[in-house]
Amino acid sequence: MTIVGFDADQDCSRVAAAAKAKGVGFICRYLKNLTAAEVRAITDAGLKLVSIFETTAERALAGAAAGAEDGAAALAAAARLGQPAGAAIYATADFGETAPQDPAVVAYFSGFATAIAGKAKLGVYGEGAVCQAVLDAGVADYTWLAGGSGMRGTAAFAASGRATIAQDVGDKRGLNLGIDIDSDVALVDDYGGWNLAAPVPLPSPSPAPEPAPDIDPAVSDFIVAVKRLQTFLRAKGLYHDDVDGDFGPESHAALAKYLESK
Repeated sequence: MTIVGFDADQDCSRVAAAAKAKGVGFICRYLKNLTAAEVRAITDAGLKLVSIFETTAERALAGAAAGAEDGAAALAAAARLGQPAGAAIYATADFGETAPQDPAVVAYFSGFATAIAGKAKLGVYGEGAVCQAVLDAGVADYTWLAGGSGMRGTAAFAASGRATIAQDVGDKRGLNLGIDIDSDVALVDDYGGWNLAAPVPLPSPSPAPEPAPDIDPAVSDFIVAVKRLQTFLRAKGLYHDDVDGDFGPESHAALAKYLESK
C-alpha cells in the first residue's frame, strides 16, 4: 500500500481540503514555520502531518552535540503544536553527503535520537547512503529518501525497499495545488504521521428547571387550613380521603356530619 503526500515550506492551510479531495493523505511541514492554526486546518481536512526539523542544510555535519541540541529544540516545538507522543520528527541531511562525512552525520542523528527518546520517534531525511547508514547503526525509526536518483546510494536504497517515504523532485503527482511542493509517497502504513485529536464535544447543558408557579398567599393559607380540617375530621372518623387541601365533596360531607353532631 502507498499513501500520496507532499512537502512544502509554506502554510498549507488553504490547500488542505483540495489536497484531501485529490487523494493526498499527509503533508510534510517544517516545525520552524508550522503554526497551531495550520495544524488544525490540516487535521480538520482529514490529513496527517509529518514533522520536519531543519536549521541549515548541512547542520548534520556538526555531530552529536548539535544533534542533541536540535533534538531538544524539535521536541519543544512539536509539543507546543500538540504533536502526540510517539509520532515522528524527521531530521535532515539536506545536501550531497560524502562517505568521509558519514561518522559525523550518524553521530548527529544519534544525538538527536537520544534527545527525543521516549517522546518522539526519529525519522531521517537524506540521500540513500545516509538513510542506509542510520538504519544500519540502529539510530532511526523511519527514513525519508530524498528525491534525485543520482545522489549517493539513492538508487540502491530505493531498490532495497527500506525507505519509509520517498520524495519526488517537484509536483510529479500532478496535484496542481497552486503552491510550490515536492510530492512524496509513504511506502508503509506507519510513517510517523500525526494530527490533533478530534475536539471533544461539550455536554449539552441540562435544561433549567421549570419555575415553581406563583401561588397567591391567600390561596396558600386556604390550602393549609383545609388540610388541618381534613386531618381533624379524619381523627373523628368522618373523613376517609387524602389530606390534600382540596375542599371537595368528601371534605364538605365530612364537615356537614360533624356540624350535625354538635
